[in-house]
Amino acid sequence: MELAIGSKYLVADVTAAIDKHGQEHLLIVVKGTWSYASGRVARPTKPQPLQYADLFAGEAGLSAPLYESDFVLKKVRCDVIFNARAHAPHGEAVTELQAGFAIGGVQKALRVVGNRVWQNGAPSGPQAFLDMPLHYGLAFGGEREIDPQQKINECYQTNPVGRGFSSDPQALEGLPLPNLEALNQRINASDQPWQAMAFSATARAWWPRRQYGGTYDANWKRNIFPFLPEDFDERFNQCAPEDQQIDFPKGGEEVVLTNLMRGRPEARFQLPRFDKLPIKVLMSNYSVE
Repeated sequence: MELAIGSKYLVADVTAAIDKHGQEHLLIVVKGTWSYASGRVARPTKPQPLQYADLFAGEAGLSAPLYESDFVLKKVRCDVIFNARAHAPHGEAVTELQAGFAIGGVQKALRVVGNRVWQNGAPSGPQAFLDMPLHYGLAFGGEREIDPQQKINECYQTNPVGRGFSSDPQALEGLPLPNLEALNQRINASDQPWQAMAFSATARAWWPRRQYGGTYDANWKRNIFPFLPEDFDERFNQCAPEDQQIDFPKGGEEVVLTNLMRGRPEARFQLPRFDKLPIKVLMSNYSVE
């Protein structure tokens, strides 16, 4: 199949995808990019390339995911994710600040704190910073080797790539604390689990996303493999945390960003009108979808 794209502001590609019933589908992915560099008006710009594999902050699969592959059969909601940094509001270093966003009726905010380490079970004083990444690598979580000989590890299943987690508080001495906190939870002790807070994507193997992947048991191996299990839930395809999933926007919704853009403590703009971006597929028999 050949794709002819009639707009310089879009990129597209095509593949085949199979649902959990074994039905094959033709999947066409179309991607556009808009810029809000100044003012409230969205300007189409050169589209970012299609992502054929997941993108990570560091080593693939062992660091915080920033963006997932664009090729997924179906999403039941719109994912809102940020590959972003929090910025000191007036260009002067701070030890903490609040960062947040509002879009489509959803609001989310978190506290960003400078680098600290555990000292005698408590946080050291935070260092001043100008900007800070907002991915899960700097949120509460992590993984720790318990028994090197038997290769036994423990991890915080909601965020295995984070920092600050251990069932043994003594093992944390001198290690970094999370930089990202929930507004209603100030991380001040090493002996309890805290909420993992970030604005970036989550990984497929993390909880709670993993629960939607279905059951891969002996019955699946014997009777269903290589297809997806019957209890596979399409919510598994959502890479944004649940509090960053919104109804599909129609366009025109206002976006408010707090301390997410350098030099602009508060940025406001509107999403482009998606109903004015028709996608038509001309088939080989000249019919139009």
